[in-house]
Amino acid sequence: MGKSKVDMLDMFSIPLIHCELDEDTSELRQCTDYVLSPNQVDIDEYKKFQKSGLKNTDDFEFRILEQFPKMKQMFTHISNRLIKEGLNYDNKLEISSSWFTKTHKGEQSPMHDHKNCVFSAVYYYGDYDDKVGNLIFKNPIVNLTSYRLNVNKSNRFNTYDIEVTPQAGSLLIFPSYVSHKIDVHKSDIPRLSLAFNMVPVGQYGIGDSQADTSWISK
Repeated sequence: MGKSKVDMLDMFSIPLIHCELDEDTSELRQCTDYVLSPNQVDIDEYKKFQKSGLKNTDDFEFRILEQFPKMKQMFTHISNRLIKEGLNYDNKLEISSSWFTKTHKGEQSPMHDHKNCVFSAVYYYGDYDDKVGNLIFKNPIVNLTSYRLNVNKSNRFNTYDIEVTPQAGSLLIFPSYVSHKIDVHKSDIPRLSLAFNMVPVGQYGIGDSQADTSWISK
């Protein structure tokens, strides 16, 4: 190609906000009310919900942060600031749902995304070692084509997924449409996390696509 200059540019990008919080969130450890993941349902010890502290998703109210109002206020404020500063969105966001997860050795979660929200987040408040189950994100762009080409070296343009290793105090925020899962947890230390979803409140949109949550009857 001679001396031709070639640039590989990003046309569109999917954000993943990562922040290491310097906040005291130790009170989260007081809660033992965890969501029961699908792969735990068939395990006898987890059928004893009162003993284990785990609940079937059918019986669980996904608003755990209502028990921790100071934590909810803190996560709401920090998430809004990070999204506004990093993505230049000027909308106010509120936490709509929240829950704790507890993953034991040998367990994982299925690939899934979140509906009825615009951003999702996970905060790691436990203890983790090098055998912890990573959080895996699936690239949604690959599903826009019917072809799967051979990749000899992965990069940001052709990767099918990325992995993030949980670290204590880390907060991740990502678009809710991005599918993700917990990889197989190989550690003897239970993998604890707080997850929550966020929705816009107030006015958003323009023209015939505008909305305002104050219009909705209560």
